Amino acid sequence: MRRILSTIFFGAAGCALGAASFLACSSDDSAAGSDAGGDVNLIEPDSGDGSTADASGDAGTVADIGGRNFVTHVLYLGDVGRDGGTSATAWQEFGADIDGKTTDTGSTDVCELYSGASTNVQADGPGGLDNSFGKNVLPIFESIFGSNLDSQVNMQIDQGGATFMIDLNGLTDDAAQTLDPLPGQLFGGVHVGAPTWDTTSRWEVYKNTTAGGTLASGAKANFSTAKIANGTWASNGTSDVQLSAAGLTITLHHASVVFTHVSAHHLSGTVSGVIDTEEFVEAVRVGFARLEGESFCSGSTFDGFASQIRQSSDILKDGTNVSGMPCNGISAGIGFDSDETLPPNTAVDLPAEINPCGD
Repeated sequence: MRRILSTIFFGAAGCALGAASFLACSSDDSAAGSDAGGDVNLIEPDSGDGSTADASGDAGTVADIGGRNFVTHVLYLGDVGRDGGTSATAWQEFGADIDGKTTDTGSTDVCELYSGASTNVQADGPGGLDNSFGKNVLPIFESIFGSNLDSQVNMQIDQGGATFMIDLNGLTDDAAQTLDPLPGQLFGGVHVGAPTWDTTSRWEVYKNTTAGGTLASGAKANFSTAKIANGTWASNGTSDVQLSAAGLTITLHHASVVFTHVSAHHLSGTVSGVIDTEEFVEAVRVGFARLEGESFCSGSTFDGFASQIRQSSDILKDGTNVSGMPCNGISAGIGFDSDETLPPNTAVDLPAEINPCGD
């Protein structure tokens, strides 16, 4: 089961969760403040035999998309900081103040925690930073699968496994640039063979991360009013971002993106948003069953696991946080480092996946 976590969570980036879905997804224009309201799958389904899914498929080739393309090379799930050091508080480097509150273990103006949950779950990071995924969920998986999840995930990406890319229109080499707007869009993609992580490499885009099946149609996650100020880019809006792997779909609702243009060809940033707790529990159930067998679809083992996930709920799934209502969302922040590559010029399909639980 050790393989599961690296594929279920940010192992490679593709889209077939739910049908697949950070990839096989339907557009959702309901996200408040969204520029595009679309979904993008940033993580790829796994074939289950240790190899990644075949991304050959019907290529929708078009001319290079405009702008500069930065492909995510490293993901930070919350146990390793940007300096590469493992720390129990590394999660505090990633995330955002999603609910507009700074809460601690004694706060009462917050949603009601799940039965059995410690009040430590509702305690924010510095400046009200919300990231219960990194703080509370990741340790659950690490207690079972080990503490090197980041390295497992990033090893796959480094070998060309699917990840997500940011296409930017108007970015210059100036690390202190200011421009409003500076539009950006997020695609899921994969590289054929090992990439070189520079402008000699070209990645392919997954069709189901595009708005219309081709590169020319643009990405579902499209931030047209984003801007950059003194080298810091902000999406200036939110969108639902779907991450999928090994048949597991994780939707990051009300997701926003911020990054620093560290140098001419390198970005360092964070994607933050809210996970619907019950969506997540179901995604884990199906994802684990896909790799471990139908016995994981139900039973006391998974029930106990699901209870721990629910006890990590710290926010409402709409991104607010008020008293008198049960917490039904898990705040999340995922760090990333991206390197500039050639703009993609091909869109490819991914195979669909079957729900082994039959429901």
